Amino acid sequence: IVYALHADDEQRVWIGAWNHGLDRFDPQRQAIERWSPRLEERPEERGRGVRALVPDGQRLWLGIYGLGVVEATGLGPGTAAFNQPPTLRPGNIAQSLVWALAKGPRGQLWIGSDGGLSRWDAQDGLQVLRRDGDASTPPRPLRSVRALLLDREQRLWIGGEDGLFRLDAGDPAARVQLVASEAGDLPDRRIFALHQDARGQHWIGT
Repeated sequence: IVYALHADDEQRVWIGAWNHGLDRFDPQRQAIERWSPRLEERPEERGRGVRALVPDGQRLWLGIYGLGVVEATGLGPGTAAFNQPPTLRPGNIAQSLVWALAKGPRGQLWIGSDGGLSRWDAQDGLQVLRRDGDASTPPRPLRSVRALLLDREQRLWIGGEDGLFRLDAGDPAARVQLVASEAGDLPDRRIFALHQDARGQHWIGT
């Protein structure tokens, strides 16, 4: 089962899949390379279910079932290094099942998981974000964030069990605001995929 895809500048396709770990398809050579993520400090735990991936310069961030979020560097034929900041271990991320990742304009990493939406960077560590409340409902974490999209205006779109949300990813004080959730706004409030096309239109998979 394929969960995540990314095409890099060399037209290679990175694939996150269940039981395959991380694959890379090279169309010029018509070849697939494969890595099974494993952390040196926890070698008994092998990550085979890569559910999310996002590029960050010469490295990839991976959302891996049971391992949390892992940094992959030095990805070459038969070589790779997998590392994990302590704050990105499963016990620190709200629930270990990571569904989506996005890289922010200020270098922050956005994480969508069964525990909601989190923001991480090396300086400030991990923070769990809450959705805006109202007069009758206080701010609270989002439920099961399944899709993230950073658009061209540096807005982060968030899809999950409770509908579609948005925040300004460039503003560290920005609040998570509800965009749509009820019948009439969306075919179903549960969102699994988000995409912005070349014309700037947003596509929503429910």
